[in-house]
Amino acid sequence: MPGGDAKSATPQEHFAGNKYEADRRFEATKSYLSKDKSILEIGSASGFFLSRIKSFVKEVAGIEQNAAHKEFSNGNGIPTYNSFEELKGKKFDIIFLYYLLEHIKYPVDFIKSITKLLKGHSSQIILEVPIVDEALVSLYKSPAYNEFVWQRAHCSYFSVKVLRDIFSKLGFTATLIPVQRYDLSNHMYWLGQGKGGGMGKYAHVFSDALNAQYRKDLNDHWLCDSILLIAELN
Repeated sequence: MPGGDAKSATPQEHFAGNKYEADRRFEATKSYLSKDKSILEIGSASGFFLSRIKSFVKEVAGIEQNAAHKEFSNGNGIPTYNSFEELKGKKFDIIFLYYLLEHIKYPVDFIKSITKLLKGHSSQIILEVPIVDEALVSLYKSPAYNEFVWQRAHCSYFSVKVLRDIFSKLGFTATLIPVQRYDLSNHMYWLGQGKGGGMGKYAHVFSDALNAQYRKDLNDHWLCDSILLIAELN
């Protein structure tokens, strides 16, 4: 299940709580990794994802402004910096951003700025963001979820068309993949109880096969909760 981002969690707890998420991200992107590639993750938190992929690539680095997470990551063998300036002109083959772009006030300018950190032609930006018209919003129209999801901390909300247009105009060829992280129990809990925390709640009723089919059906109709984008620089 999507894992521990609780603000009260220690870096150690955050790292351990995101094992599932690290594995999920690795499985979705492992075909783009190789021993000759250098990787940067912006917003690397406790370094759980970079630790998962470290042995599959040439080198990894993170940008993280949370001091405790940065210190933990460095102590765990993941070079982690506070700002782009600390990279001292270093370039990368792939830049990862997970659930970060929606918090950026000027996302197009931000993408332009990080493009300068890529090595050049065929380098990639890989990111995940929430999708604006996920099922709880556009299909079920859950009042409780609508109150929850439109957060002040989110500066931008993205659709498939908007993301594709942004990256096309910035000189990338973009592949967009639907991602449904949450299960049927989570959606039923929102609809029935009007709050989150329902992941796996009805696992004794809903089978793995049903959950897999539910995720597939939402993905097929782009009613999923997130978009995975792989953008290759032309």
